[in-house]
Amino acid sequence: MQILHVDASPKTESSVSRFLANHLLSSLDASSHVKQTVTHDLRALDLYEVDDDFIEGLRRGTTGARLDKIRSKSDALVDDLLACDLLLISTPMHNFSVPAKLKLWIDHIARAGRTFKYSESGPKGLLEGKRAIIVVSTGGIYSSGPGQKRNHLGPYLTSFLNFLGITEVSVVYSEGLDISEELRARGIDNAKAELDDITSHLGQDHQSVAANESENVQ
Repeated sequence: MQILHVDASPKTESSVSRFLANHLLSSLDASSHVKQTVTHDLRALDLYEVDDDFIEGLRRGTTGARLDKIRSKSDALVDDLLACDLLLISTPMHNFSVPAKLKLWIDHIARAGRTFKYSESGPKGLLEGKRAIIVVSTGGIYSSGPGQKRNHLGPYLTSFLNFLGITEVSVVYSEGLDISEELRARGIDNAKAELDDITSHLGQDHQSVAANESENVQ
């Protein structure tokens, strides 16, 4: 299994979403299910703002020095996405939605003809067969209760990935991190338990696929 980890936390240290993503990756690595993990640390990744050159280079295929660089950056990000079996996104919630750098990554990989296509019946995602896990850290409680109506992160990312053809999406929340130390510890522990459960199911799926491949070879 090849994993693409997109880390959207702007923190250099003490990132809960990154800590939890690394917990998942360590568990998967220990279970020998991982062939390769590619990490995109969006803090350090030089992404282009969406402007006239961005639109010309990606949507219209216009050439030029800066336009070619934009297209090359986008192509590289899309190539890594196409190569993965599992997409892991770790991100904090910023103002009820995704951080700015994560939105820029989305703008770079939403490519007609590569990650989705237009048809007479409407757009069709080209990333079918992949799975996504989204690890979200929040200061408050937004997966349920009164705050749920302000949660525009999980539903947005799920809808976008569905648009690209990724329909198996798990969203794991680590919540209440800024409310109290007790809720912070509970939020992290609950997320770790949920990720451990996902790891277990991924292992079962991996063994099932391996068994089917073995039968086909025979």
